[in-house]
Amino acid sequence: MTLMDEGASDYLRVPAERLTPVCDPNGFGFRTTAEVAPLEATIGQERAMSALELGLGIDADGFNIFVSGAPGTGRNAALREHLERVAAGKPSPPDWGYVHNFRDPAQPVSMTMPSGTMRDFARDMDKLIGTCRAKIPAAFESDDHTARVQDGRAAEIIRSTLNPILNELRRKYAEHGDAAAYLDYVEADIVSNARAFMPTDSRNAPRRPANVVEDDDFFNRYRVNVVVDGGACDGAPIVFENNPSYYNLFGRIEYRARMGVMSTDHTMIRSGALHRANGGYLALQAKDLLDAPLPWDALKRALRSGEILIENVEDQNSAFPTSSLRPQPIPVSAKIILVGSPRILRRLRRADEDFRRYFKVTAEFDTVMDRTPENVDKYAAFIASRAADNRLRPFDNTAVAAVVDYSSRLAGNQEKLTTRFMRVSDTLTEADYWAGVSGEKTVTSDDVRTAIERRKYRASLAEDRILESIEKGSVHIATEGETVGQVNGLVVYSLGDNVFGKPTRVTASVSVGRGQLVNIEREARMSGRIHNKGFMILRGYLNGKYGQDRTLSVFASLTFEQTYGQVDGDSASSTELYALLSALSGAPIRQGIAVTGSVNQTGEVQSIGGATHKIEGFFEVCKAKGLTGEQGVIIPKDNLRNLVLNDEVVEAASRGEFHIYAVSTIDEGIEILTGVEADRKDDAGKYPDATIHSRVERRLTEMSESARRAGRSRPEPEPNSTDDSPTPPDDDSSAPND
Repeated sequence: MTLMDEGASDYLRVPAERLTPVCDPNGFGFRTTAEVAPLEATIGQERAMSALELGLGIDADGFNIFVSGAPGTGRNAALREHLERVAAGKPSPPDWGYVHNFRDPAQPVSMTMPSGTMRDFARDMDKLIGTCRAKIPAAFESDDHTARVQDGRAAEIIRSTLNPILNELRRKYAEHGDAAAYLDYVEADIVSNARAFMPTDSRNAPRRPANVVEDDDFFNRYRVNVVVDGGACDGAPIVFENNPSYYNLFGRIEYRARMGVMSTDHTMIRSGALHRANGGYLALQAKDLLDAPLPWDALKRALRSGEILIENVEDQNSAFPTSSLRPQPIPVSAKIILVGSPRILRRLRRADEDFRRYFKVTAEFDTVMDRTPENVDKYAAFIASRAADNRLRPFDNTAVAAVVDYSSRLAGNQEKLTTRFMRVSDTLTEADYWAGVSGEKTVTSDDVRTAIERRKYRASLAEDRILESIEKGSVHIATEGETVGQVNGLVVYSLGDNVFGKPTRVTASVSVGRGQLVNIEREARMSGRIHNKGFMILRGYLNGKYGQDRTLSVFASLTFEQTYGQVDGDSASSTELYALLSALSGAPIRQGIAVTGSVNQTGEVQSIGGATHKIEGFFEVCKAKGLTGEQGVIIPKDNLRNLVLNDEVVEAASRGEFHIYAVSTIDEGIEILTGVEADRKDDAGKYPDATIHSRVERRLTEMSESARRAGRSRPEPEPNSTDDSPTPPDDDSSAPND
């Protein structure tokens, strides 16, 4: 057997200093964040802010914005900050309201006036009617009875009382055409309804107080309903509607009950968020908007028509509408900003053909940014801002350095920092708490580490139960010795706030067959599509490596032992291939080494996710069972930049108690696992004796011979008879020679 020289794989071992990034606190020019100027702008989102700048700067139709990003990336805060800066330089929007339609009361008239004007106009109209109700009856009482009952004389009395007041209003609102025209209608209506203003007969009940307008349905016809008060805005309006239901967005028509009868008029029309955002900006959470179909469809109709139509939902699909009002629509000119996850963005692009027409700008918030000296300094400024805003203790330079390193861990990359600032902010708050428990006036790196460790502890109940099962032997994981066809794979669990890795045993069994490669998880319908794809790649590898000049007469089955849930992802494909090569070659695998990595058909090992969690998970198992100095993990070389390991693993690696190997090919990995050279073919196209590949070829040749002998000894079927031999499953994973 060709064994590798002791230490031959040392060049694949990752030095401890490459296992995690380390921020030097002495590189900062401050002792605590009390000396650092607070952050004034969003960091790490230059691409998204550029898109926002474009979308907010273009007034053309359809240039609404979808802000895409994961929760906690600061997308809403950045959007609000940017909107406030842009809106401050814009004019306040005009006022909008509804007045009675004297020609068709069922269609209230929409009216607009300059910003801040309509509220005064509404008050003036209330005063007008109050004055008329007081002065007109007095004018009739001063005349004789005959004059009171003659219609011509009544109209004259009303006009003489009304005109001075109306003329004053006409002068005041002369520049507002809608108001002037409306006053003409009011005058004509009051004259034609003179009896409503005449005094009641003394034998009747006393007259109501003249200044009470709201209690009389008839006199509501002269009131102005202000639905949008532009004067309330300092610049263009900004509306964040957190509950974008249909009525909250588009308004509604309300009713009043009088003597058991429901009635309504133009004064019962209520505005929605889109009205209040008219002339400015409306921000909505996409998920909430899409949870019900009506608001999304109605929003698209408003964007298409350029109008807001107020109607009650129950009237839209009813053959007998309950509302007697059909208010005139109000023109809309608002920039709509949807905020949602990348998944929702993909869903809209795929399922709604109108989406690209109405939302032409996408501002994508990333979850990471480059770990450059400039961005590290900005991170310090961010920490200073949060400490000041939330009244936290100052963070010293060691604490800032610890937060920066933790940020890279959250990013899963030594060269990146996370932009999930919510998670970072929570850590700052907890670190401040632990500093208080210790009676410190300044937060240190120890407090940051305590906050991280205690959060991990609170969320790790399930993780500890799995570790306990492995430690007590309920779940079979070996961390010492050697076994043929058995290797420790690594999986990642995501349970609530806790993400952790744990090993799982992968086994392979081989025998003479007809080219069948069986994934037991797939046969049991316990594997996902990505895992199935990774498994089928193994077939391509075997055919390319060993099937060029022979039929592979092998039956092989692989499985994840003691798994009872869905298996997905391709990070175990290299693990499965190692187990298969071991089973075919007869070379035992070191059980103290766990592996992860996907593989392609040529045997290259490719990057995977969760490398840090997987390594730490296997380390915890080895530590619980006893570190031997021979244990470790094989990862793809491409994942080196993703390693942000905790201090305990790094220290164990520096002492030689635990090892991380980074490989680029299956050959490198199998040599570490078995201690046997893999080797490539020689000039004659053959593998050297006693290497992994030569042993596999020899076993496959023996299987082919066995299959031929079995075929020769098998009786020929009778004419017209059916071969009743077992048939491989009819799916993509069963027969490599399909």
